[in-house]
Amino acid sequence: MKCNIWLALLLFCFTELLSAVPPSLDMELCFTLDFENQEFFSNEKCAEHGMGDRCRWRRLTTPGSQIKVFDDKEHHQALQLTRQEKLHTFILNGTKEIPSGYDYKVSADFYMEANDGIFCIVRDPQGEQAGGVNVTGASPIKVLHDGGWCVSDLLVPNGWCRVEMLFRPTQRMYFVSLILPDGTKKTYFDRIFKGNGRMGDVWVGTIPPEGRKGVIDNIQVCRSRSLSTEGRENVVESADVAASIGAKPIALPFVFEQEANVDIHVNLADFADVSSAEVFGSTTLRCRVRGVNVGGQPVQLGTPVRFIKKTESQQVDFNSSIYQKISFSISGQKGERIDKVAVYKTKAINQIAENERLNARLEGDFALPVYEGNAPAQLHLFNHTDNEFPITVQLRERYGQKVLVPPFEKLLKPGKNIILFAIDALPSGDYFAEISEVTDQKVKGTLTRLLRRQTTRERKAAEITDFSGEKLYMTDEYYLEKCSEITFRQGQAKAIQVSRTQMTEDAVMQHGETIYLNNGKLCVGFYTCDGAFRKVSRKRYLAEAQLDDLEQWEIQRVPADFVHPEPPGDAMHKNRAHYDNAPKKDLNGQIVYRYYDPATDGKVQVNQVEMKYIRTARADAIGAEAPPCIGNSPLPQRTTWAIWHKEPGLSLVLTKKPFLADGYPGDFEEGIESNDNFVGQYFSEDGKTLFYARGCLLRRYDPFNVPYENFRRFGRFITIFKTTDGLNFERVRISLPEENDPVGTQHYGGGVFILPRGNGLHLGYFYRYFAHEQRYGIDLNYSHDGFYWKRYPGQKLFLDNGPVGSWNAGSIHFSRFAVETDDKTIHLLNWSSSGYHFYPGRDGFDGLKNETGESVKKRLAGRHVEEWPFFKTFGSYDKLAESMRNTHINVGIMVCRRDGFFCATAGEKTGEFVTKKLRACGGMNINAKIENDGRIELSLLDLSGKAIEGYSKILTGPLDNVSEELFAKLPSDAFRVRTVMCKASLFTLDFSK
Repeated sequence: MKCNIWLALLLFCFTELLSAVPPSLDMELCFTLDFENQEFFSNEKCAEHGMGDRCRWRRLTTPGSQIKVFDDKEHHQALQLTRQEKLHTFILNGTKEIPSGYDYKVSADFYMEANDGIFCIVRDPQGEQAGGVNVTGASPIKVLHDGGWCVSDLLVPNGWCRVEMLFRPTQRMYFVSLILPDGTKKTYFDRIFKGNGRMGDVWVGTIPPEGRKGVIDNIQVCRSRSLSTEGRENVVESADVAASIGAKPIALPFVFEQEANVDIHVNLADFADVSSAEVFGSTTLRCRVRGVNVGGQPVQLGTPVRFIKKTESQQVDFNSSIYQKISFSISGQKGERIDKVAVYKTKAINQIAENERLNARLEGDFALPVYEGNAPAQLHLFNHTDNEFPITVQLRERYGQKVLVPPFEKLLKPGKNIILFAIDALPSGDYFAEISEVTDQKVKGTLTRLLRRQTTRERKAAEITDFSGEKLYMTDEYYLEKCSEITFRQGQAKAIQVSRTQMTEDAVMQHGETIYLNNGKLCVGFYTCDGAFRKVSRKRYLAEAQLDDLEQWEIQRVPADFVHPEPPGDAMHKNRAHYDNAPKKDLNGQIVYRYYDPATDGKVQVNQVEMKYIRTARADAIGAEAPPCIGNSPLPQRTTWAIWHKEPGLSLVLTKKPFLADGYPGDFEEGIESNDNFVGQYFSEDGKTLFYARGCLLRRYDPFNVPYENFRRFGRFITIFKTTDGLNFERVRISLPEENDPVGTQHYGGGVFILPRGNGLHLGYFYRYFAHEQRYGIDLNYSHDGFYWKRYPGQKLFLDNGPVGSWNAGSIHFSRFAVETDDKTIHLLNWSSSGYHFYPGRDGFDGLKNETGESVKKRLAGRHVEEWPFFKTFGSYDKLAESMRNTHINVGIMVCRRDGFFCATAGEKTGEFVTKKLRACGGMNINAKIENDGRIELSLLDLSGKAIEGYSKILTGPLDNVSEELFAKLPSDAFRVRTVMCKASLFTLDFSK
């Protein structure tokens, strides 16, 4: 039995690969629009285009459209669309839909330059989006799938290309193909077909932002000449078939010896709902089809047909109904032949349909998005039926197809079931867990879930570490040889509000610019602007507070040209060589961008490489900049590129495809899907390694999604990329959720700092996003090599959100600017919001001022907001709308102990640690806090473990000092530090004094 199931699964995998390539179809043209006829723009009324008795189409005019003239004959005139302030589209609307069950194809030519963008969506008669494409110049085509846009591997060239969408309603799938001017055709794998199967209209429009354009031409709609039978069950194969000439039985295939009439009767063992019959044979046969319905009545099916096509089959389509018998009456001449007949069930029985059928009863995913340790991976499966049913499970490589865990059977009980997979021997990579329902040795449906494995290891500390001029931060046991009864914790910061201006129409956003010290005061520069960040709306302010009273601020308006002092640069960033990774103009103030050519450009200097994100912004927005251009084509928006700024006037784009592209995964991510959750780039101390950190998307499945989250099918997780040549990158996902974290825990970007005098220690402020509570605060992470990162799971965030209604209840945003005083580090929080993540709607924060309970309920319909734990705090949509209307976005500061990011602590029970071998010159201070009856005993040991005379110190509480002197001058030889402590916290050992 198990062997047969194994063969069935192998056969399924093979047929799935075959089904990924769409077959060639015999199609007829229903409609074409080439824009050569100026009547398309003649007036505001709908212009109709007749298509016989099958379809009629109408057009809706759209602002910003015009005819663009080209030199070539094929595209002499084409339609250019330009995005206006609001969404404008034109619609090709079918007043008579393509009949149910027929395959159809929608195709168009696109002329694209970088940043141009047009969407083309096909909808059913009820307006549901069945499928579609988002075509953007020099970017991968995005394909509509499962309610979102997933990134394909079809790269749109600059210039003309053709895009085809082939819809196969009976199989509930569609294919997207890209055809280049040289005829090269590449097809993206099948996507699930939504809607009711029939075609309603084609909806075409431009992609935001305002001003974006695109050109479209030669729009065509074709349909198959006959009802699609691909993937449908042929009931003849399981029926009693009898063929005869008069009373003489014959067998198929059959060759006519003379002119005669052959009767073929298909007696269905089980009554079947069928709607199509087919005869295979000579091209000149005549055929009539009849049926006997469930009442025993004979019914004429379709119309009699004569084989006049140059094909070896003829199809007869008829109204769907349940029959007990189908009869063929076929007339032929001498020498003609009948090969076989087929009768097809109405509904397609294919793998996608079976998979969806199984998915209606069964859902689940791996508990964690990525597995790092050696504990077994937990696949959670939820049986939504009241009965047990059997499944077969296997694990294989995602790309290599190698089976790692052979199929095994499992009986799923109602409710939750957990299946464990041993992963300790699995290397880093992606693996498919396939869950199949197999009955009668036939695969009836399969769910596939991705097991992501990561085995990155931390770099080991040197045998002897030189800490001369550095600080040993107490992050963990990285520099320790022995440790007992010691707990390592992240520090705690305090948030203080600076600006208290309420949101107004021209001051929706409040954004910090800088922070600095001036004559004993802390100064914060910030501005306000409208929700679109328009430059004309910006107003600038200066806030000042005494260092001993940071709760009281004096705020004054300053002129637009007011110059703040330059903020200090070494409060959080280590003083190191400046790497020349910014664009450089030549003597004429110009920069030429072109693609990198290794033969002529030589080896990439990685310390001159910039990971450039092409932002989407209005031209009049604060911070807007023109994207780099290759020739006359700008790099497309919402993509990331590696650019080598080689010399003044010359910058080289290292690849012809984007490094990352903002977009959503399909069934599984391909690795290039990013989102606007930024972290940034940084270098190793020697400038030979570049690191880039960014929020990327991973596909997740219920129940490990939050139903009211706007990205409910995806999780955002920070990924670190590193390279030494600018061309080849390693990647690792960091700060990942663990088993005890709430469902939906993910990231919302962050920032990386290299701590001054931290011996290469990297500090990460990462926004930990709790989707179930729709808020994010600052989680502290650290790394000793910039690539392998660690955090403090189960502990409070470094800076958590405030309570409901407070100025930072929903989100906190820090900037790279910070200052240090004698005992504090103070960061600028450039903006924080009292509103929660889902608050802003289509019009952003601008639209909140008009929200009512009814409008909120309507806008959030289907997102199960009532299930949100926080919703109970409000108790009603009216109270929620009131909170939205009162949302404010303010500037603040984050205050923490100087160097107090991490600490080693001991409580009532005495703890002890001994460091690994260290070397340092100069003196040694300690940053520590000791309770009233606590103590820290510290001594230096030689390499044999003996205490070095004159190097012992006992500190008793109460003590709270960021720089308590221990030893004025350290030994010249290497040593270890032994520390015994109770009721105390130790933050740093400072060898920089």
